[in-house]
Amino acid sequence: MSPTYKNFTQKHIEFLGRSLFPGEELMSGVIEENLPYGIEKISDKPYYNNIIYSGCITKYEEIKIPSNSIRFNVHIYVEKGNPTIYFTSAENEPPLFLYEGAKWNIRYTDKLISKILVEPGKEGGKVWTIIERG
Repeated sequence: MSPTYKNFTQKHIEFLGRSLFPGEELMSGVIEENLPYGIEKISDKPYYNNIIYSGCITKYEEIKIPSNSIRFNVHIYVEKGNPTIYFTSAENEPPLFLYEGAKWNIRYTDKLISKILVEPGKEGGKVWTIIERG
């Protein structure tokens, strides 16, 4: 959830690292419970969703990482098949080779890749993949 706050005073108020003008609204990714005098939460919207991608991959797929996602986590579970995973490009060797039943998790803390390429392997391969901002 990304609440929206508003300055209901006639003065500038420092809030969440910003100086809010009278009547100014601020959408934030921070849920603040101890609001300064004159600041009120006016909406719970826009809602925040940290999921970039979630799904079962059964054929070759490229998953793009949004350019504003600097920190993110990748979770992969191989239900069936022996998938090959590439990062940014299929020319980026070596790829990650996984096996049926494998679980793989990694956290990226800086923007090193722009997409993840998943080849699920043999016919009927199923690779459950979740990418979340983190």
